[in-house]
Amino acid sequence: VSFQSDATNLVPGDTNGFRDVFVTEIATGLIELVTVSTAGEIAVGGQCFNNDITFDGSLVVFASAATNLVEGHNGVVHIYLRDRTAGTTTVMSTTESGELSSGSSGSNSISDDGTHVAFRTSGGLVDEDTNNANDAYRRRVADGALEIVSRSALDGSPIGDAVWTGLNGDGSLVVFQSASPFLVPFDQNGIADVFARPMPVPTPGDLDFNGDVDAADLAILLGAWGTGGADLNGDGITDAADLAILLGAWTS
Repeated sequence: VSFQSDATNLVPGDTNGFRDVFVTEIATGLIELVTVSTAGEIAVGGQCFNNDITFDGSLVVFASAATNLVEGHNGVVHIYLRDRTAGTTTVMSTTESGELSSGSSGSNSISDDGTHVAFRTSGGLVDEDTNNANDAYRRRVADGALEIVSRSALDGSPIGDAVWTGLNGDGSLVVFQSASPFLVPFDQNGIADVFARPMPVPTPGDLDFNGDVDAADLAILLGAWGTGGADLNGDGITDAADLAILLGAWTS
């Protein structure tokens, strides 16, 4: 279970004076502080909040105004992904080239399988996002591929006013709330509505995300054998079961 707390006595060394995000292992009662940098430094300079966790508990996404979780912090709230197994903390609210969002981000969520993160931000993270308003985005965790979700159903243009996001289990459906009347035809109720947008997800076994399951993907899987690097069935290790999934999806 993940949760946020202002308490200072849940783990040793919590002296930052800010709200943090924790994970409790239900079976053991172990409490872990997850709002730390990859180097293990506790978040300082701002609150941490809006936590969400994957089904297996290995990945936690959260928002934070802390200034020491990413190099070159620019003074706004960002979205972070904590990998509890690898011990890494990665900023999610960036362009595909790694440039930090110029506007604050929030309303973050993660798919149950940990493959996608959704959030809203007022910083334009793709070239076509020039509306200077909050838009909903979906990011693929494996390679950082980024897509804007809050688009008009009429012409596909980015539409702002997104204030909340959510994902289904595999990230193939993103829901968001918006008060914009321009997302769908005949939205004349004058209040915020909730919208859903289907999004593409890679074929199981397409480890290089090129649309085919082929020899290149097999090479990636074999190179990750015995690690979690090409784990297709979610058991935490790349093994014969994952090889069977890849061969079953072979396209060329």
